[in-house]
Amino acid sequence: MSKHPITPTKYTLTTGNDTKDFAGRNPKKWELYRKLHDTDRWTLLDSQDDGALPADNIQKKSFSCREKECQFFRFVISESAGDDLIQLSEFKFDIM
Repeated sequence: MSKHPITPTKYTLTTGNDTKDFAGRNPKKWELYRKLHDTDRWTLLDSQDDGALPADNIQKKSFSCREKECQFFRFVISESAGDDLIQLSEFKFDIM
């Protein structure tokens, strides 16, 4: 949740500090949902079937998303790059 509504143009995921040794922890498949008001239904902002994050430490990869005003977010990871664990060091929105 953000304090005030924002309009994201893209989002950036940053890999963990040990990704070079454990690249299988990177998310591979996910969906990002949004809603403007707490009572709204979740709507899809973006989805990735093969996000293919870099298999190196502290690397960033950006993804475009639909420019819709929102205040609440849900990030659902449905598949890793091969491990039973998921690891990210940062999730960041770029906003208008």
